[in-house]
Amino acid sequence: MYKVMIAEDEEFILEGIANLIDWESFGMQVTHLAINGQEALKKWEEEAVDIIITDITMPVMDGLELIQNIRKKDERVRIIIISGYDEFEYARRAISMDVDDYILKPIDDEELMKVLQRALERLGEIDAKSKSNVSRGTKLEFFLTGKMTDEEQKELIEEMKFKEIHERRAAAKMQIRFSANMDVMMDDIISYIEKKFLEERLQAFCSDLEDLLLFIDVPEGKSLRETFQKIQNEVESYFNILTFVSIGETFTDYMQMPDVFRTIRRLEKYRIILGYGACVDEDFVTKRQSKDIVVDAEKFHKMILGKDKEGASDYLEDLFINNANKGEISINDIYRISFKISLIFQEIIDEYKLTRKENGKSLKSVSEVMDELYKAEDISGIKAMFTAEIIEIIDLIHEDRNKQYTPVIRQVLSEVSHNYKEEMSLKTLAHKYRINTSYLGQLFQREVGCSFSQHLSNVKNGKARELILNTNMRINDIAREVGYPDTSYFYRKFKQCYGVSPASLRDMKKY
Repeated sequence: MYKVMIAEDEEFILEGIANLIDWESFGMQVTHLAINGQEALKKWEEEAVDIIITDITMPVMDGLELIQNIRKKDERVRIIIISGYDEFEYARRAISMDVDDYILKPIDDEELMKVLQRALERLGEIDAKSKSNVSRGTKLEFFLTGKMTDEEQKELIEEMKFKEIHERRAAAKMQIRFSANMDVMMDDIISYIEKKFLEERLQAFCSDLEDLLLFIDVPEGKSLRETFQKIQNEVESYFNILTFVSIGETFTDYMQMPDVFRTIRRLEKYRIILGYGACVDEDFVTKRQSKDIVVDAEKFHKMILGKDKEGASDYLEDLFINNANKGEISINDIYRISFKISLIFQEIIDEYKLTRKENGKSLKSVSEVMDELYKAEDISGIKAMFTAEIIEIIDLIHEDRNKQYTPVIRQVLSEVSHNYKEEMSLKTLAHKYRINTSYLGQLFQREVGCSFSQHLSNVKNGKARELILNTNMRINDIAREVGYPDTSYFYRKFKQCYGVSPASLRDMKKY
C-alpha cells in the first residue's frame, strides 16, 4: 500500500483532506499529518512516504523548502502542491522541482482523486523499472496492492506456483503478534499449517510486511470463517502466539486477488476494535450494529473544570470500550469519535491558552492525535491515549492556578451556559447582580482568563460547531439557534474562532 503524507498548517483543512476521500480504494494510507514543513521533514526522515501533499505557505518551513530538502534525498516520491494562492511564480518554482500537480483551495475531492491517479501512474512507471531486483514477498505486495501491469501479474502468478483453482479459492491475511523473546520462524508456521491442512490444499506465503497470506479451496458443508478459525486456533495453540485473521471474497482467477485484498485491508482495521484472537469476514463486520454515538463536549468541559479525572476516564471507557463490547461501534465510528474528541480538546487548549509544552508536559495537536490513532494497536490503546491527554489538560489548567471562581463569576458563567441564545451583555448582568460593570469586567478577565464578550462568543461558536458536525441543519438556522440573528456576522465570528467558515467545516465533515 502506498504511503501518503499531508502537510498543511490549518488543522481543520489538514483533517479535512485526510478524510476527503477513501484512500484505501486507491491502495493508499495516510501515514503522516504535519502542520509545517519542518515537522513534515522530520516525519519523512523517520518513515519515508510515496506521495506528499503539501501546502506552500506554512510557518517554520514552507512547502517549497520542504520539497527542496526531500528532493535532495529522494527522486521517486511524488509531490502534489496545494495552495490558496494562484500565482505563477509558485507554480513555476514547483515545476522545476519535479512536482506532479498544483491544485488550489478549496480542494475538490474529484480533482484530488484525478491528481492522485496521475501520481500513482507515475509511481507505477518508476517502480516497474526496479521490480526485477526485489524479493518474492515484495513482489507479492506489489501484486496485491495493484502496482503491477497485467503482464507482470501473470509472470508472478506463474513464479509463485499457486495451486490450480478447481472451483473457487479463498484468501485471508493472518497478522501475527510476536513477543520479543520468541524464536518462532515464519517458515516453521508455513510448513506446519500447509501439512496440517493438506485436504484444503492450503498455501501460505510470507508478505513483505511479515504477515501470512493464506489461500485455500472453498470448503463444502461449513462456512469459510469456520475454516479459517480452525487454522487460526491450530496456529495459536501450537506456537503459543496470537493472531488476527481477515478474510476476503472467494475468487475463480488469481488475477482477481488485488480486489480481494482490497477488502482484506479494510477488514484488518477491525483489529483495533476486536484485538488479536479475532477472525473476521465481511458478513461478521456487517452484523455489528453501529449506532449514532454522540460525543458530549459540555461533559468534557465540566469534567476538566471539575478536575474529574476518574469521570473523564470512565466516559472515554464508555465511548470506546463499552460500545465496542456491545458490538455497537464500527471502525469508521472509532475515527469519527476520535476526530470529535480531538476537536473538543483543541478548543479547550485554545480557550485556556495552554501551550504545547509546559511544566514538563506535552499536549498533542489534532494532527498528532490522529496520527497516533492510525498507528494504534487496539481500542484500549486509543482510550489510553485520550485519557492521558485529558489528564495532561486538567493538570495544566489547574496546576499552580488553583482557580476558585467567586460566587458572582460562577453566576455569570452559569447564565452564559444556559442563556447564550438570548441578548446578553456585561452591563445587563452587572445590573442584575448589582455590581459595577467595570469591576465585573475586570473580575471576569482575571478569573476566567478572557473577556466576557470573548467567552460568550466562544460558547456560541462551540454550540454552532457541534450543530455543524452533528446535524444537517442549514447554516442560517444554526446561526439563529445559537443567538446570531445576522448570518454574515456569525460567519465572521466563527471564522475568527476556528480559522475556517461554517460552510468549510461542514464540507470537511467526511470522516
